[in-house]
Amino acid sequence: MKKYPCPSCGAEVRFQSSASVFAVCQYCKSTLVRRDLNLEALGKMADLQDDVSPLQIGTTGRFRGEFILLGRVKVKYEDGFWNEWFVRFDDGREGWLAEAQGFLMLSLPVEVPPNLPAATAIHPGLVVPIGKTEFTVQDVKKVTYAFAEGELPFPAPQGFQGVSIDLAAGSDDFASLSYGDKGDVDVFRGQYIEFADLHLQNLKAIDGW
Repeated sequence: MKKYPCPSCGAEVRFQSSASVFAVCQYCKSTLVRRDLNLEALGKMADLQDDVSPLQIGTTGRFRGEFILLGRVKVKYEDGFWNEWFVRFDDGREGWLAEAQGFLMLSLPVEVPPNLPAATAIHPGLVVPIGKTEFTVQDVKKVTYAFAEGELPFPAPQGFQGVSIDLAAGSDDFASLSYGDKGDVDVFRGQYIEFADLHLQNLKAIDGW
């Protein structure tokens, strides 16, 4: 774990993952980027409203290894929002736990397939090979980062825009393509998981749940 003073308020900001380059100070809500041995303040993160997720930073779980949630991006699209939780496993693997419309999806980064089309050329029904599996595009969404907290492996300033593409192969196997504003892309592959199968601990208390 590495610790830095927040350049805005002086509070301690911790990075538990060596891959994390972005954080939100939990005291003054400054958005921070890690550059070598220092933190640079980019702005302020507005408070999150009306969030009823039982997950929180520090929630732990178990699925093919022990893991902890280190950070979150709340993603906005035309029909609503979903959460992407940054996950670190005890063995060093890092990935994402998506929380969307009552579903949980755990995914890990994979190699970008050769000759992957640009976001503008991808449409529902298109078949995209990822590894040895053929995935079919389910939907293409323009997205905006509405909120972030904790630590993340990429800068996630409020208002950042990109394209998110969901793909499926069978009933549980899924993949996602995340395109940035400069045409860069990250590819993730995982599966749908039942809440109970994650053996979650340190959940947020929610009235009536």
